Amino acid sequence: MSSNQNTRRIRVGLIIAWSLLIIGLTVFVMYQIVANYVITYGPKGELFDQGVQLLDKGQYADALAKAELSIKAKENQAESYLLRANALYALGRQSAAQADLKLVAKVKPQLAFDLHRKAYYLIADDGAPKDVVRLEDLAIAISPNVPRFYINRAYSYTDLGQYQKAIDDCTFALSIKPIEPDVAASLLQNRADAYNFARRYKEALQDSDLALKGELENEMHLRVLNGKVEALIGLKKFTEAISACEQAIELVVDDKRWLIDLNDLKIAALQGRNNKALKDSEEIAKLKEECKRLEAELAAEEKEEKEQEKNEQEKED
Repeated sequence: MSSNQNTRRIRVGLIIAWSLLIIGLTVFVMYQIVANYVITYGPKGELFDQGVQLLDKGQYADALAKAELSIKAKENQAESYLLRANALYALGRQSAAQADLKLVAKVKPQLAFDLHRKAYYLIADDGAPKDVVRLEDLAIAISPNVPRFYINRAYSYTDLGQYQKAIDDCTFALSIKPIEPDVAASLLQNRADAYNFARRYKEALQDSDLALKGELENEMHLRVLNGKVEALIGLKKFTEAISACEQAIELVVDDKRWLIDLNDLKIAALQGRNNKALKDSEEIAKLKEECKRLEAELAAEEKEEKEQEKNEQEKED
């Protein structure tokens, strides 16, 4: 009788233990689901917004402090962790940011595209190249196999005089498959620019010719031809440079800045060739006068635009 009671007690104990284990696992799983939901979709919060403003002002230490407070206050969304990583990168503490970036990559990798767009707009607004590099560093840390993320970073590396880094970025991105044709063209054009600045003109010409084999939009076509002309001048192939320059000029539609830049390149090629029989000196004189005219018109247009903006601002005030 005593043996049966002991067996019954053991069975009841096992059932209770098993039930508690199931309840515990259920609570743990639900906690993880809720935590991930909050991290991914939770409200950004006031502390987060303040941190973003401080980051934009270049007050990186203060932005980091706000990001920490945002996380502790359980404004626990992926954006807060990314804000902390961004501030850490700006402070040169990249290794400390890796855990946050891994979390973002796991729960909300699409934030990498937001960083990429910010980098693009920063370039358009003549922002600091080092800030563009930082934004794309973060994007690439989250999603390293997106070729277009390397375009802006390579462009900015070239601006910073870090030509080999720009070349390496483009080379790696071009190895990622699949790759969209327009992205490949941009990477080839960026690499050609870096090669030109590094005075590796033969490689710049190869990349330019490779890019020209694809279907290019007008602006990209101009950029690639511009790089080709620079490479040809560097190689002292002046007649070919003049021909490529004339081809580019034919593509220009009412863009005085492009015409000025291309005319300057053509002048450089003509000066390099300096063929008396072809009257290069006369052509140079004409082009210089044309550049003066275009620069005067461009300056007048820019002045008028500034006055219009000023008048519109005064009306709003």
